[in-house]
Amino acid sequence: MKVVTQKLATLLKVSTATGLLVFGQQAIAVGTDAGTPIDNTAVITYSVNGATQDPLDAIAPQFVVDRVVNFTLDTDNAALTDTAPGETGAIVLYTLTNIGNSPMDFRLVADNLASGDDTDMEPGPFVAFVDTNANGVLDAGEFDFVDALAEGDTVTITVLADAPAIVVDGQTALVELQAIAADSGTTVSPVAPGTLGADLDDTAPDTIAGVETVFDEDGPGVGGDGIQVFDTDGYQFDFTALAISKGSAVISDPVNGTSSPFAIPGAIVEYTVGISNPGTSSTTLLTITDDIQDDLNFQIAVADYGASGENVRIVFTDDSAGGTVTTSYCVAEVGVDTNTDGCRVDPTGGAGGVPQLIITVPNLDPNDSVDVQFRAEIDNS
Repeated sequence: MKVVTQKLATLLKVSTATGLLVFGQQAIAVGTDAGTPIDNTAVITYSVNGATQDPLDAIAPQFVVDRVVNFTLDTDNAALTDTAPGETGAIVLYTLTNIGNSPMDFRLVADNLASGDDTDMEPGPFVAFVDTNANGVLDAGEFDFVDALAEGDTVTITVLADAPAIVVDGQTALVELQAIAADSGTTVSPVAPGTLGADLDDTAPDTIAGVETVFDEDGPGVGGDGIQVFDTDGYQFDFTALAISKGSAVISDPVNGTSSPFAIPGAIVEYTVGISNPGTSSTTLLTITDDIQDDLNFQIAVADYGASGENVRIVFTDDSAGGTVTTSYCVAEVGVDTNTDGCRVDPTGGAGGVPQLIITVPNLDPNDSVDVQFRAEIDNS
């Protein structure tokens, strides 16, 4: 078994499903086709006492050319595939070239690399196949093996895997792809087209009439086992965690009103929670929870942002719409969010049983931001 090292030369990175079946003379096939019969006759002419005699033929027994298994497996990617948390069907592309002397099937096995990376892709959904229509999906009529790859021809193999939901930015998950040489639909190994043949082996002794198998994928004098493994390609998780901030400002106090107020009992404090998305992936199901500690009172009466008693203000900036700013309000009702505006207070949901403010905010695309503001009273009892 040969483990192949990734070559980064001048290949362009492929980020979409371009697993098109590509044939071409990218490598030189090994000599005479397997199964070719070889005849050889030596003709002997001679004279006796100056008289020319009839020629004699020396005919060697006919033999057939054996099969040499030789192929290469490489990556089509100049770098690891950028992948977001929870992404499904993330793609890595490989190139398989048959440089043996007969058509061959290849069984494909893809899995997580056992060690040497940071984390793993989800183990169940690994798929390695020939994506003939380049849509990134294993469709009917496409094979999860390479079918009858002719001598000198090349095929692109697509590997799909699902990313875990929770990862760390910059972590890597490497893939181990195996291509195992198998019998193919030829006169040498009569397997029906579209059917994966049995794995090849080189244990049969040489015979004159039979077509035996010789492994050569690891190089002359080394041989091989009919298996190539590529294990230095895969996925890199590329995203940036949300940037968050929280600030407070005293709005008023019982002594000074709104003129230079101080943080004294009875003062109203406005909190601002800022969230921005500096990364390349969108966020969904974005929720803020804030425990209202014992020395604060969160009340509608002291945080009236709107005419209807709204006590939470949400300022959303949409970068994709040219920095459009949208301000909305909601009422954090105690218990159930009956008006379904995305705000509520769980009266005992915070640490130690204190009230907890729960606010659902808009999803953030890259470079979007949102500021959430609410007010509370410093306890004066």
